[in-house]
Amino acid sequence: MRHRALLGACWATIFALLLGMPGRARATDVVSAIPKTSTPVVMQEVSQDGDEWSKAADATLGQTLRYRLTGTLSGDLDEYDVYPYAFVVSCDKSLRPQLKTLIVTCVSSGEERDLSPYFQVDEDGEGLAISCVNLKEALPDIDSHDLIVVSYQARLTEEADLGLRAPNKSACFVCYRTRGGDRSVTPEDVALVYAFSIEVQIVDGATTSPLEGVRFALRDDAGSWFAAQCWSKDVAKRDVRKTDVHGSATFAPLGSGSFEIVETEPLAGYKGRDPLAVHIERNVRDGLPVLIASCEGAESVRVDAKGGLVSILVKNERDESVALQARVAGEGNSASGETMSVCSRDDSHLSALAMTGESDALPQALSICLVGVACLMAGMVKRLCIC
Repeated sequence: MRHRALLGACWATIFALLLGMPGRARATDVVSAIPKTSTPVVMQEVSQDGDEWSKAADATLGQTLRYRLTGTLSGDLDEYDVYPYAFVVSCDKSLRPQLKTLIVTCVSSGEERDLSPYFQVDEDGEGLAISCVNLKEALPDIDSHDLIVVSYQARLTEEADLGLRAPNKSACFVCYRTRGGDRSVTPEDVALVYAFSIEVQIVDGATTSPLEGVRFALRDDAGSWFAAQCWSKDVAKRDVRKTDVHGSATFAPLGSGSFEIVETEPLAGYKGRDPLAVHIERNVRDGLPVLIASCEGAESVRVDAKGGLVSILVKNERDESVALQARVAGEGNSASGETMSVCSRDDSHLSALAMTGESDALPQALSICLVGVACLMAGMVKRLCIC
């Protein structure tokens, strides 16, 4: 249904009476060679951070990816008077195309000519239809060996699927008319974008109990902070995550790269941790994608490649200086509910007294005892006098 709706929009646009769109900047990338056939074919590629074009990439939240669609033409193009042509792109909701970056060119003998004014771009929330009513009119000297190239940028959003088993997909095919006037489409071509997550779990160094309420932030190797829907150099905009009852905090979506997990504020009674250096890498082994991760200073690192989860376990030690200060402050004054021990001369345990009153309860008890002893002695003296 999704492709059918896009295909219908494409053909409706092709036969629209009004065409044209503002010219845009020319593409400068070299187009990859694709097989020439008698009927059109299309190849879709993706690139990240200026890397080479490929069929798969990975990205982090808010990162801009570059897409390139390369379509061939019919081998008998010279026999056409009217040659409609359109790219139909269907992408996951996690990939948001930036239409202002879209350009269309014709590559002929290594030279590029801008065709953007002759193409109409329609977006319906699920994809793009990029169409031209008649390529023969847009470029009278067009040849069957020429290539039609669309390039644009798309941004990865927080809705990204995670893991090697759930890449974020962008699919493309080309619509064209045969010489007999029939509609036809090329086989679909797909480009993939992977995303992952980092989970930091922190526990007590002595008891290994989860620590709730520890605050962490994430920084990349360029010094930018993980923030809402993007990355920011402004430390005030960073997204600080607090560990839950399981002692865990998660950051996603993330691509390959080096990061630092930074504890922003030590938990009361605990020492603050130094930043944790984390590295994530998507690679290929024996033709299959793999996910590799490492972390300096962690107790353990677990990788769930299919789910895209890198789980890091760290310990936090108690701050003994804080505990010592608390003991010094409490000397001579037993707080409510504190248990005190009374021992005999041979250090054998006699009893434990739970003080549930105020801090001066012990002096009050001793006063009562002294009064009782005085009364007892006074009674004995009275008896002696009577005798």
